[in-house]
Amino acid sequence: MRGDELEIYSLDGQKFLTSLELSQRLEQERLKAEQASLQLEQASLQLEQERLKAERLAEYIRSLGIDPDTL
Repeated sequence: MRGDELEIYSLDGQKFLTSLELSQRLEQERLKAEQASLQLEQASLQLEQERLKAERLAEYIRSLGIDPDTL
């Protein structure tokens, strides 16, 4: 602690965060949420690609005269 800073502790002995520390934590959580959102979007795109691939395969199987639902 610098001489001009005040440290405040809660009743359980934990130090309260400074406004800078709170701001940094907020930014970290925002970045984590953004990363999770991007991962979800990527998974959704991969799922859509797999769905389209399965649809093309089913269409090909139908073109061979086979009902893919009976396989």
